[in-house]
Formats: sequence, C-alpha cells, structure tokens
Amino acid sequence: MGLPLTAGCSALSGLFGGNPGEVTVFNNTDSTITVTTTVTNLTEETEPLSDTTDIAASEATKYNDVFESATQYRFEAETEDGLSESYEWNLPSPDHYLYITVHPDSIEFEENGP
Repeated sequence: MGLPLTAGCSALSGLFGGNPGEVTVFNNTDSTITVTTTVTNLTEETEPLSDTTDIAASEATKYNDVFESATQYRFEAETEDGLSESYEWNLPSPDHYLYITVHPDSIEFEENGP
C-alpha cells in the first residue's frame, strides 16, 4: 500500500513523519516502477530487508521494524530499468527512519530521527 507523493522528499518527511525503524521508498516518477530494496546490517552481517515490489507513480511503500540495532547499515535501491544507488549510514539508534526517493534519473536517501 502506498502513500500519495505530493512534493520532494524533504517536504514529505515533515508531512508524514516516520515511525522508528521504518524505511519508506517513494516513487517520484510518472510511471509504475519495480524496485528492489535491500538493507544490510554491516556489523552483524545480516540482511533485515530484501524485497522487490512494484510502486505506482507518486506512491510509496513502507517497511516497518527494519533496524535491528544502532550500528552500520548499507541501503541499496535498484529499479528494473537499471537505475541503482547505495548508501551507508552509521545509525545512532533504531528510533531513526530513512526515506528513499526514486526520481526519473536518480535515487536519493534522507536520514530522519526522532
């Protein structure tokens, strides 16, 4: 289930807030995309999230309770069309959350906290 995307990622963080441990992937394009989202806990060498899903234009998918602990994580997002990006974050606490926004020609990550 997605949320309507009405503005850039920063505006959405203020509008929707976020839940502790949550990763939200927004589709900021004009068409449905297939995106694979992977989260790796680099310290414990675990993969708390690996999912491929279709996200309609201007919609979002949320993943709850992704963060296991305050540690180093790698986030990867890749579209079926080959657009990909990764991001590493030394998570200060599992109470934080992350937004991933897929644009037509880029993918961006935004850290958020309580």
